[in-house]
Amino acid sequence: TVSGLSGSEMNYVCYIRGECTLVLQGNGLRQEDAVMIIPLTDACGSGHTPVGSIFEGVGYLNSRNDPTFIGSRIGTSDDGLETWSFPLGVAKQVGRYRLCYCNYQRAKSGMCDRRSDFDQTAGQIYVRGSSFTVDTRCNQGDACEILVRAHSFDTGDRLLLFEKDVDCGAEDGNVPWMRPILPSSIVPDVIIEQLSAATFTITDVREPGTYQICYCARVLGA
Repeated sequence: TVSGLSGSEMNYVCYIRGECTLVLQGNGLRQEDAVMIIPLTDACGSGHTPVGSIFEGVGYLNSRNDPTFIGSRIGTSDDGLETWSFPLGVAKQVGRYRLCYCNYQRAKSGMCDRRSDFDQTAGQIYVRGSSFTVDTRCNQGDACEILVRAHSFDTGDRLLLFEKDVDCGAEDGNVPWMRPILPSSIVPDVIIEQLSAATFTITDVREPGTYQICYCARVLGA
């Protein structure tokens, strides 16, 4: 049996201010194995520039300030691969990062700690989302524009309204009278430098109420 992760080219999406958990698959993984997040410009197993604590509440920082995370096995896939869950905590910094895996049996000190121990590519993590929460007032029966500010947008991003007491992404939590909408425009923000502003237009607000504005980032391969 060859130990290691499958899907080394996978992309994962996390949202700022939201809990993020990665689900990875492979063979022969151990509880002592770990994953690390490093700058995208570095290759796994190399480099020295830390990204710092970009997730809050779970994991730990090694001696070089690299965020490191331990997983737990949650099952087996239909094709026989082990399925592991790696909770990262709450994302607090947007960006794109490289995810690297360490097999503790190959680590120099017998434990996953140094950057050089994390020499297997496990994919990339995109932390996306609005830089600020948005409050928008709309009138029933009219079109309504929602302006969202963030560091980056994609023309395939989508917005959808959910019931106010339902978490974004919950099954059947979105309002029944609306479909996901694409941005009608994406431009540099004229108020806050280095941000972009995307306008999402609801063509017809059918029912009065208070709703959550929920965002989905489009990332190829995620």
